[in-house]
Amino acid sequence: MPQFQPDRALEIVAPKYGTAYRIGGRLLLTCRHLFDNSNDCKVRFRSASNYSDKQDIDAKVIWKAPDNIDIALVELPETIETCDPVGFGLLPDASSTQKVKFDFLGFPLFLRYSEDGIKYATGLHIQGTIDVANRVPHNRLLLNIKDSQDIQPTDEQLERLAEDQSPWQGTSGSAIVCYGLVVGVQKWHQNPDRPESLEAESLARVYDNPEWGEILESHDIDPEPKPVISASLKSSSYRNQSLSFPCFVTRSLASCQRDWG
Repeated sequence: MPQFQPDRALEIVAPKYGTAYRIGGRLLLTCRHLFDNSNDCKVRFRSASNYSDKQDIDAKVIWKAPDNIDIALVELPETIETCDPVGFGLLPDASSTQKVKFDFLGFPLFLRYSEDGIKYATGLHIQGTIDVANRVPHNRLLLNIKDSQDIQPTDEQLERLAEDQSPWQGTSGSAIVCYGLVVGVQKWHQNPDRPESLEAESLARVYDNPEWGEILESHDIDPEPKPVISASLKSSSYRNQSLSFPCFVTRSLASCQRDWG
């Protein structure tokens, strides 16, 4: 069974700060709201042996999902070595009562700090569950991390933030991985009064987009999603879905959004 691979997570450092995930070849999966109208960006690579040893690489946004779907693809330059492809996942039918475990790695604001004039960002491994029975606008995924108390920001860390800052700022674009399959990207912290309240954009909204499929195939990545299967998930959980290219009703996002980067 494929596993979550935290070393695929990278930092987007310009034009806004966020997270991306290597999905194969030289492609990164992330959120489109990090880029506004720009197609230029910088991606930060860190040394595996020395975390403070970093290099910022120029990269290009080559695809932004239509209809205000908060998903984008970034292409790294040819000087960067390619990586093996990931698999994409299809969550159980929304009429089921399944709770699916997920992993993601992001770089949250509350764990950034300065030491001797040097700024540091900590990559945090976050685990939780997705209750597929939840009804969230635009078919987003409600990420439950309230049971993971060890990764929650402390009161002291929250007090250091400005009133308009979220502790989870910087995690936007993190890939949501369920049993080794990528199912979405972390979008925002939609309720600032609840630090454990996060929402992700579901990749199911783009699985039937031909441009998405063509770009992935050009990087030798299989675009067809596979059902997320674990010991607790039965095939009957998928009874009302196509297992190849599901179509979800898409609606444009509200024109006034709060950007949590």
